[in-house]
Amino acid sequence: MVVFSRRTFLAFLAYFLLRSSSEANEEREKSTDILLIFSSGTPYKDIRHFGAGEIDAITMATPMKENCRTISEKIASLLRGRQLNVSVIEATRIKHRNEILGARLVVIASPSHFGNVSWEIKKVLDEQFWKIYLLRKKLNKKRIAGFAMAETKNSADGTLKAIERVVDDCRGEFGPTGIFLTNYSTEEINQQIKTFADQLASLAHGK
Repeated sequence: MVVFSRRTFLAFLAYFLLRSSSEANEEREKSTDILLIFSSGTPYKDIRHFGAGEIDAITMATPMKENCRTISEKIASLLRGRQLNVSVIEATRIKHRNEILGARLVVIASPSHFGNVSWEIKKVLDEQFWKIYLLRKKLNKKRIAGFAMAETKNSADGTLKAIERVVDDCRGEFGPTGIFLTNYSTEEINQQIKTFADQLASLAHGK
């Protein structure tokens, strides 16, 4: 039988506690405060300049200057400036429900298509949120925020409502929300971005 002296035991205990604390801190650093899932289409031409023969369900039109990708990146930049760990990921790259469940706050960003979400966001909702619902791993009041980009407010409202229905069914809390219209000036979009980021930061910091 091996017998440890008191000094050896205390040294071992101190090492174990220090290592555990270090690993816990590292895990916290890796954890995502805010996960921002976006869909932006292919930003090479505004929908107003598309011909009927150019439209398909994969590429889709989206404004070149400001779109869900650029807005998401600007929001993330502001949030990182507030000491928040933010991940920005395209909807097609979401592969597992745990990416959603593991974040403290999730933001879903979609362009509006006939008052609904894009096919990329619909795929995330149908696959990952459906699994969350079916496996009874409810969101348990997890906050899911969202913003939409559209030509009209009514269309954006419909897009946000489509996301809200899924969040409600999964027992999550929906909001805050943001709306970005294609006719907004750069100044208007930047102000909306700041307002939305302020709301997200307050939630993430528990205020």
